[in-house]
Parts: sequence; C-alpha cells; structure tokens
Amino acid sequence: MLLIKEAQITDVPANTRLLVDENKYCVVVNGTVIVKGAQTKQMGARSIFRAEGLLYSGEEGCRIIVFGEEQLPENIRQKIIQPPITKNHTENCKDPQSVTNNLFYEKKVSCPVCGTSFNSRRVRLSKLKLIKQDPDLRMHYQELNPLLYNVTICPECSYANLNQDFERVSSVRRPLNLNAEKRRSDSKQLTESEMAVENYQLVLQCLEKIGSPADKLARIYLYLAWLYEDSGDETTGREMRQKALTYYKKAYSTSSAINSSQLHQITYLIAELSSRLGNKKDAYDFFQRLIREKDAASWLVRLARERLYDLRKRV
Repeated sequence: MLLIKEAQITDVPANTRLLVDENKYCVVVNGTVIVKGAQTKQMGARSIFRAEGLLYSGEEGCRIIVFGEEQLPENIRQKIIQPPITKNHTENCKDPQSVTNNLFYEKKVSCPVCGTSFNSRRVRLSKLKLIKQDPDLRMHYQELNPLLYNVTICPECSYANLNQDFERVSSVRRPLNLNAEKRRSDSKQLTESEMAVENYQLVLQCLEKIGSPADKLARIYLYLAWLYEDSGDETTGREMRQKALTYYKKAYSTSSAINSSQLHQITYLIAELSSRLGNKKDAYDFFQRLIREKDAASWLVRLARERLYDLRKRV
C-alpha cells in the first residue's frame, strides 16, 4: 500500500493500492486512478476529485498529487468552484462522429528502437463511462472499446507495444528483425477488431524479442482472447486464454520482481482462467490462496470469494 503525501507528485506503478489518509483533493497528472465506492469510477488524466481512504492505480499506473483545501493552487481551486457553463441547443445536439472524435487525442512519442518521432492516437479514458467489469477483470465502457486502440506502432521500424509501455523500454538492440510487414496493403479492408488482433500479435513478437516478463505476455494473450471472443471465435479465444494462463503461472512462480498488488491480481487471474478452462482444482487452490492474503485489496478478495462460491454451486 502506498501512502500519498500532500502537495507532492507521486509516481505509482500499475495496479497498486493508494491510501489518502484524510479527505483531500486528488489531481491525476497522467494515467488512471480507480475510485471504488457505491459506484466504481475511473479517473483519467487531468481529473480532480475528492477522496479519502483507498484508491487504486489503473493498468498503466499513474502520477497523482493530493492537496488539502488550503493548499490548492489557485488555478485548480477556480476549476473546482467555477459553475459549469450551460450548453446551448447546438452543443447538446452534436453528431455522434463529433462526440467520438472528442474521445481521442494525439500524443507525440519517440520510438526507443529507431528514434523516430511521431504522433500516436490515444483514448481519453476520463471521458469514458464504465458499464461493468467481467469476472476476468475486463472493463466495458459505454462509448467505445479502448482495447481496440491500446497499441502504438512505430511507422518506421514496426516496433509495437501497449500505449503505456511504448517508451518505457530502456534498451533495445536494433534491428528487432520482426516478421511483420510494414503495415499490410489491405489493412483498409480489415475491421477495427481484426486490425487490433494484428496489432497485438505484433506486440507479442516485439515483447518476445526484447525478453519481456511473463506477466506482460500473459496480459497480451488475455486481450487477444477478449477480441477473438468478441468476434465469435470461441475456439481461438479459448486457446488465447490457455496461453495467458500458462504465462501467468510462469509469472507467479518467478514473482520476485513483481510487487504484491500485481501478484495478488495474477493469483486471481490464474484462478479465474483455470475455472473457465475447466481446471477446478487450480481454481479452488488459487482463489483460496488469494483469500488468505492479509494485505490483498478488499475488492479483489471479495470478488475471489464470490467466484469461489459460484464455483462450488456449479459443482
């Protein structure tokens, strides 16, 4: 658990519990923060909200600052107290395309392999409304599926990675000798979902070339499982879940470099994937391991108890 100090920018790893010791204003500099209460809310970059107690960083981690009311910088104070501007009829009747375009922004990035600078399209997660979370921790949003836009690819050398990890690779030998074509000539004929599958397959090639840890590979396989299942290909989706499970187990057995909150989430996903793939023994074992962890996030333990109860009912 990470205690957030006042008026100080704090860099938080992915999927980490944060503690705000008193009711304070939180400002998200970048990344995402998950606020769990009566309703689960995901706060994106530039979000300002008041909170006390436990928060959670999202899958991409976050940078966050907390302020007591008397410490708030004037520009932030004005943003909080300023009444909302009443929108006119024209603004309220924006066409769907315009609304969708407002969900994206361009970010300039530099390829860590070849040094090429280019613009990458990103989703404004703070603009999305969370509808539900699946038992395998997939989040569904009302406006769009951010999973389709979560990969950045260098237009020069085709190095690819998740948006939040693209520039975090410290040293990569050039070239990577990828088997990827420079962007398929028939790419315009692919659906968004098909293009996303190709993009994640390219990410897998890159992660394997640079020797990424097993939990990163597992996450990509799980994303691919969701995409295949969305398209109705349950067979390939099941194959991807099996590969995700294999790599999550590998990550669990070599967990010295993984922080406790990440390890707890991996434990849960091993149990959930084992349950879905018919390995009830492993599902029981790993759900119970997580429940016994004294410092595991309460929401994750509660979910593990619910899934264990459902598993027993099915048996």
